[in-house]
Amino acid sequence: MTDYAAQEKTRPKNVVHLNSYFSHMSYYTCLSRSASAAGTIIVQGFEPSNVMDI
Repeated sequence: MTDYAAQEKTRPKNVVHLNSYFSHMSYYTCLSRSASAAGTIIVQGFEPSNVMDI
């Protein structure tokens, strides 16, 4: 599911592949669809500087 398709949907199990995103807004959209942190599954590592100011 793309970040755009995920908008306005809450998912109890949210599998995300963050390596394909380059914008902090895309990261926010995908990660904020999770109902909980425990239900968020990040498939691969990601570049932290894309998510926060370092």
